[in-house]
Amino acid sequence: MHEFFRNGPLMVLAPMYKNCGLAYRTLSRKYGANLCYTEMVHTQKFLQAKNKKRWLDDFIDSPLIVQICGNDPCVMRKAAEHFTSALAVDVNFGCPQLIAKRGNYGAYLQNDWQLTSEIIKRLSSLERPVTCKIRIFDDDRRTIEYARMIEMSGCKMLAVHGRTREQRGPNTGLANWDAIKLVKEHLGIPVISNGNILCRKDITDCLSFTKCDGVMVAETHLYNPLIFSGENKSSFEILNEYFDLCDETTPMYEIKSHTHKILHKAFDQHESYKNKIQNVGAMWQIRGIVGELESLCGNELKILQPRIRHAKQLI
Repeated sequence: MHEFFRNGPLMVLAPMYKNCGLAYRTLSRKYGANLCYTEMVHTQKFLQAKNKKRWLDDFIDSPLIVQICGNDPCVMRKAAEHFTSALAVDVNFGCPQLIAKRGNYGAYLQNDWQLTSEIIKRLSSLERPVTCKIRIFDDDRRTIEYARMIEMSGCKMLAVHGRTREQRGPNTGLANWDAIKLVKEHLGIPVISNGNILCRKDITDCLSFTKCDGVMVAETHLYNPLIFSGENKSSFEILNEYFDLCDETTPMYEIKSHTHKILHKAFDQHESYKNKIQNVGAMWQIRGIVGELESLCGNELKILQPRIRHAKQLI
């Protein structure tokens, strides 16, 4: 995948559950994202689904990496065969949530390096490259060894979230750019940095410090879809652009989620409108409520900073 980086560092929209569908990916590309991931696809559930159209119809833009999860190399390989238009297939070795622990996938495969390697090797027989997303260990040496094992198994690009799997929820804390930098120094494949991006300057600082080949942004992008471009438009203008990209296939839960996040400053001032959004079920109703809210707020609300989710991130 080295040729993909000839035009400079990648600005990457992260895989996010129920938050990175086709309409939002299209918006993100307009404002500077040059690589997008799908939300995580659970391979066992995907293969069991009678109607796979929801996934396959959504995964049509490019360049797009389809992210999958699981713990059975054969099942994962079989599922990955369906995503023929993808630039690459990414394995989620980074999900820290308890559902991943119960299912023994994501970051909890850090406990089984042999299985991790087997998954990558099995997927490497695909025509498309295999990429991976990981979290770090507390021990830098172990992080480097883990990353090198993944590279040796056939991974062609590695995204490194600079937090351990224990850093989640109220214990999220700061991402460790030093660990990401070490991984970059010890690998021969492109490395994407993930974590601690709250504003445009953080992107520049991260690339300068880690020397990574790109930056991946997740939650911050949901509050500020302009973070890659550095533009400064009205939140309402951006949201209406997103609405225009939605169609009948865009899930209502996703439309509401993006509405709540993009207009988070407006909802801070007029909380009742957030409840109004929750209680309707059609796009025309949401547009009407957003129009009322815009009349109350005027054009002064700009997308400048995301909401900081955890106080510990300020430490």
